[in-house]
Amino acid sequence: MTYDEGDDLKYEVVWAANEDATGVHELVWSANGWWPEKPASERLRMAEDAVRWALDRGLIELYDDDSDDARALAPHERDERLRAWQTWAIPDGPVLYFWRTDAGEEWLERKPLPRSWANRAWFGDKGPKGDVDVPDLS
Repeated sequence: MTYDEGDDLKYEVVWAANEDATGVHELVWSANGWWPEKPASERLRMAEDAVRWALDRGLIELYDDDSDDARALAPHERDERLRAWQTWAIPDGPVLYFWRTDAGEEWLERKPLPRSWANRAWFGDKGPKGDVDVPDLS
């Protein structure tokens, strides 16, 4: 199995949606902190790819707002919302949120905590370098 830097962002998607609704834009914030040397367009692509990865596996659902009675987006609504600049730039505040599903909860319980993700989550781009535990995200 090969390790891809984006795997840490995929783990972040599932982990971040643990207690309440999380704004999709927060994944770009993570990418910005973890990979400041990468072009902004690449960090945005990595964040969107991570969200799509988790959606495709049923690990998260997207919502219009962060209220308890928010409506989950239908699959045909996702592409347009994920491609909208307002989703990621949040000029008027967050507009798209995600929650972890039961499947996401089960997935997270089965997966060991990747050391590479923990280093990024706690230290950002200043974290320890070198040997990296390869997360098994299958």
